[in-house]
Amino acid sequence: MSDKTLLTAVIVVIFALSACTLQAGGGGASNAMRVWLDQPPNGYALPLEPFPLVAHARQPGGGVMMIRFVVNGVELGSASADASLELTQATLEWNPSAPGVYVIQAVAVNTAGQEASSEPARVCVGDPEKAACSGMVSSEEGTEITVTVQSGGEMKVGANPDRLAIGAGCTPGTTTINFEGYVADLQGAIEVHILGVMVNQSGERREFSQMLTPGSGGSYSGAYILSAGDMAFFASGEGKILYRLALLNDQKEWFRQSDERVIAVEPCQGEQAGGKMIKIGGLPNPVYIGSKCTASQPTAINFEAGTDIAAAQIARVDLGYVWFDQAGTWIGTVGVENRAAMTPIGGGGYTYRLNTSSAPAQLASGGSVKYRAIVVGTGGTDIAFSEVGEIQIVSCAAGVTPPQPTRTPTKPGQPPAQQPTPTFTVPAPPPQPTPTFTVPPPPPPPPPPSPGAIQGMVYYDSNGDGKCDSAWSFGGFSVTADGGYSDVGKDGFYYIGPVDPGSYTVTLNHPGYSTIGPDSVKVSVGEGQTATADFCVASIG
Repeated sequence: MSDKTLLTAVIVVIFALSACTLQAGGGGASNAMRVWLDQPPNGYALPLEPFPLVAHARQPGGGVMMIRFVVNGVELGSASADASLELTQATLEWNPSAPGVYVIQAVAVNTAGQEASSEPARVCVGDPEKAACSGMVSSEEGTEITVTVQSGGEMKVGANPDRLAIGAGCTPGTTTINFEGYVADLQGAIEVHILGVMVNQSGERREFSQMLTPGSGGSYSGAYILSAGDMAFFASGEGKILYRLALLNDQKEWFRQSDERVIAVEPCQGEQAGGKMIKIGGLPNPVYIGSKCTASQPTAINFEAGTDIAAAQIARVDLGYVWFDQAGTWIGTVGVENRAAMTPIGGGGYTYRLNTSSAPAQLASGGSVKYRAIVVGTGGTDIAFSEVGEIQIVSCAAGVTPPQPTRTPTKPGQPPAQQPTPTFTVPAPPPQPTPTFTVPPPPPPPPPPSPGAIQGMVYYDSNGDGKCDSAWSFGGFSVTADGGYSDVGKDGFYYIGPVDPGSYTVTLNHPGYSTIGPDSVKVSVGEGQTATADFCVASIG
C-alpha cells in the first residue's frame, strides 16, 4: 500500500469516527441543528447603549423551540421560536453596563432538549480610542482583538411600494412587492434572498423568503406576491413587513445579511370611529376678499372631500365650518358651527363651493375659516369626521394684489394650525410601478426614533339628550398626557407634541362638568405617528 493510499484511508477513518461522535450527541449538541449570530458581527464596535442581539437557527424539518443568548458565560435571556419552521430567528435586547470587550454566543435548543452553540462573537463596547476598547486580549486565544466597523456599503436592499394598503376597500385580491438589492461581494454565496417577517396588528408573525434574480453590476431583483393567506393575515389592514437581504452559502446557511427595512401596512377601508380615511381640502389658501381685490381673483373657496366608508352607510357628507376674525375670535354662536351638504361626485368624492361674499362683516380686516368633513350615517347621526383644516382670509382693503394660489400637500400628523392647504385625491388602489434601483452611498448612523403627537376634539351635548352632538366645543378646558399639556381651543381642538413613541394616558380636565364616556383614555403613539383621543362634555353652564 502506497503512502498516498494509506493517508487517504486514515483521513476516511478519522472523518467517520468524527461523524459518529457528533451523531452520538457530543455533549448534547446535534449536528443537524445549526445556530449563528447575525448581530453583532465578530469584532464589531458598539456604543454604550441598548443593542439588539439577533440570531438564526436551522434544523431540517423544524424543531428549534428556543434560542438563548449568553454574554461572557452568563445567560442574558432567551427567546422562544416556532418549532414548526426549519429556519427561525430570535431577537433579544442587550444593554451593556460598562465599556469593555464582551464575548457573545447564541445557543439553540430543540424539542428533544438538544443544544447547539454559535461561534463566539467578540465585540468592543465604548469608544475604540479609549483603553476600555483598545489593546484588549482574548482570554481564550491570547490574540489582540481588532475592533472594526462593518462596512455599510456592501449590501443594500429596497422595496416598492414601501407602504401597502390591504383590506376590504382594496380592488386587487393580491398585492405584489417588488424587491431590489445590491451586493458588492458575493464571496462564499450561492444565492441571494429576501428574508421577511410579516407582523399583524395582534403581533402574530409569519415568515417568508424570496430568491432574487441577478442583474448587472451587482444588482438583484424579484417580486413577492402576497397570497390569499397573507392578505387574510392582515385582516385588520394594519401591521408591518420587516425584510432584509441575505446570502446563502453552499451549506444552506444565511451567513451575511443587510440592514433591516420596513414596509408599513395600512387599512383600505375607513373606520367610523375617528374617521381615519376621511380627507378634505380647500382652495385657494389664503383667500382674498374685499372690493379692492384683483377682479380675476376667485371669490369662493372650493372644498373637496373623500372617504372609503361604504356608500351604503352614508346618508350625506356635510361641510362644517366656522369663521374667525383677525383676533381669532369665534364669529357667531360659540360652540355652533355652520353646516352645508356637499355634492357627491362618485368614487367616494364630494365637493362644495363656499361663496366668500356671504362672509361675516367682521372679516373685512381679515381672519380665517376652520372646516372639516362630517359623514352623516343613514340613521341621521354623525358617524365620522375628518381632521380640521384652516384657510386664512386676507382683506384687500389696502389694494393688495393677491398672488395666484398654489396647491401644497398636507403634512400628515401636524396640527391643523400648522398645516399648509391640504388637497385630496379620492383613494384608489395603490399602484405597483416597476422599481428602479440606484446603489446608495453608505448610510449615516441611524437617526433617533421620530417623535409623534396626540390630538383630538372635545365635543358636548348641546341639547341634553345624552348624545355627543356634532357641534364644536367652546374653549376653557385642557388636556394632559403623562406630562404633556394642551389648552382646548375655541374650536374644540387640542394638540400635544412632539412626544416620544410609547403609551400615554390622555386626560380631559373639565372642572365642574361631567362627561359622556370616559374622561381619561390610553393611546399608543407609534414612531412618527399621531394618536387621536376625542372627549364629550355632558353639560355646559
